[in-house]
Amino acid sequence: MKIPVLILFVLLSLNLFGQQGLLFEAEIDTQEILIGDHIHLRFDWTSPVPIEKIQIQTERWDSTSKAEWVGEQPLIHQERSGMHFYEKEFTFTFFDSGAFQLPPLPVQWEREEQIEFGEASAFTIKVRYPEVDSSGLAPIKPIEDEPLQWSDFDQYVYGSLILLALLAGFLYWRRQQPDKEVLPVAEPDPNEQAFIKLQALEQKQYIEQGHFESFQVELTHIMREFLFKRYRIKALESTSREILYAMKQTDFPPYKLPILQELLTIADLVKFAKAETESDFHKRMLLEAREIVKLTAL
Repeated sequence: MKIPVLILFVLLSLNLFGQQGLLFEAEIDTQEILIGDHIHLRFDWTSPVPIEKIQIQTERWDSTSKAEWVGEQPLIHQERSGMHFYEKEFTFTFFDSGAFQLPPLPVQWEREEQIEFGEASAFTIKVRYPEVDSSGLAPIKPIEDEPLQWSDFDQYVYGSLILLALLAGFLYWRRQQPDKEVLPVAEPDPNEQAFIKLQALEQKQYIEQGHFESFQVELTHIMREFLFKRYRIKALESTSREILYAMKQTDFPPYKLPILQELLTIADLVKFAKAETESDFHKRMLLEAREIVKLTAL
């Protein structure tokens, strides 16, 4: 259950509020969620004159916290009784449990060709896993010891003797064979492997059948495995943020980093937060994955 929690009411100054009548507010709808749930962050401005060029530095959280941005709503502007009302809303979530301290977000806008500043102060979000009800489980029965018998071991003894006989026969046969030159086995090309797996994923027609979660699970695994084999990073067990940081240290095309971030982040949302997306989006993600593999071919 989400209970609105007022985080900040910021008046730029008593002089500014008294003379120019500006009110700036920022609030979130909850401070405690289950992992993957959405939090809504809303900014409001009330001013007797129009406000332009509003800038909210959301990237401050990208480098200092584990918050994941889900989306944002367009700026809403209304005018009533000679006053201008502005509203901007963002949505974010967390995929790790714990208490997370989010730093202040600087805000900037222009009024009457003058630049003004505000700030949403820091706040703490608590993220937890869903509780498991174990009250309906039956009590554990005590272990009853039974006396050991030959029948408890005979199958292992006979099995071991058979394996030893087979091993002896194999070693004898191996000694009778002439030595052959062992040729080095070429390591499979990670780009070719990724192309084959992406083609196989497309042929499963998950998108056409509306199985978007299954599609994203396989697409994410293919790309993480490709990054692991191609760039030797711990992509299979790392978070999306850790992967992107590691990729910046490689020769991966920098202009493709936003696409890779979108692919990994949205995939997490579809898998864990059950985010709803259109089939055209998943088709575009498949094309972007192929483009990344193509551009990074050895």
